[in-house]
Amino acid sequence: MKVRDFVSLITRNLRKPITSSHSLKADLHMHSSFSDGVHTPSELVNIAKNAGLNIISITDHDTVGGVGRGIKAGQENGLEVIPGIEISSVLGTFEIHILGYFIDISSPELLKFLEHLRKERIIRAKKIISRLNAHGFDISFEEVKNHAGDETIGRPHIADLLLAKGYIKYFHEAFDKYLARNKPAFVEKAEVKPDDAVKIIHTAGGLAVLAHPGSLPDNIINRIVRKKIDGIETIHPSHSPARIKQLKQIRDKFSLLDTGGSDYHGNNRGMVLLPGDYYVSGLKVDKLKNYLSEKG
Repeated sequence: MKVRDFVSLITRNLRKPITSSHSLKADLHMHSSFSDGVHTPSELVNIAKNAGLNIISITDHDTVGGVGRGIKAGQENGLEVIPGIEISSVLGTFEIHILGYFIDISSPELLKFLEHLRKERIIRAKKIISRLNAHGFDISFEEVKNHAGDETIGRPHIADLLLAKGYIKYFHEAFDKYLARNKPAFVEKAEVKPDDAVKIIHTAGGLAVLAHPGSLPDNIINRIVRKKIDGIETIHPSHSPARIKQLKQIRDKFSLLDTGGSDYHGNNRGMVLLPGDYYVSGLKVDKLKNYLSEKG
């Protein structure tokens, strides 16, 4: 059986409504080395299992390249891996990330969409590098590409390279001084609207969830959730208890699902959180499955 056929079969089984125990722990926001995470999908599964998690979702940025390997590793290790993705979009000056769960990673429409994003990321990376070169940094696209390997190229890879070459003292310095919005080397992302991200996730048979909305103004959140989105991420390392309470009020107001997770990338960039530090109950996963089943 081909990997994609295997994943498609497993995905259909994962979507079936079930009733889980309150004791099950689910981290629904994790990144592998196929985007800007440190660990391979298999390593991520092992780390999650050792952390006491029962369910995870691999939600790499703008790629599903690692999902199949993650699901197979999960099957071998008794850990449920939900096929996921995190799609980057823009609304005005706000960067909006949309999580997709239970997506069909073999969807032709999804793969065509992601291939377009991959090409746009390369164009953006080259423009960023050109601006950095103009500021005296001796780096090339080939160096960034080699550093990223098979991953989807993004600003974190450029920051990693600047750190490796001694141009900066810590990872986030690259964003603080050069790569963030309104900084010398910032370049806008490809024009993907939140509506487009939600639509392609739905086309691939998945559920669309607004990622880490805590830093967004409520009026922006309200605009996005009215666009047929299925849920919002309430549990996230960047959310304070007070903000979580506010987000749950928005959830209730719009009758949304809610999810959560660690947004784990690995601890090579000054982060100290671990998988298992931020999670939701397995009952939240049941709600996602039941909603998806009812939605058809």
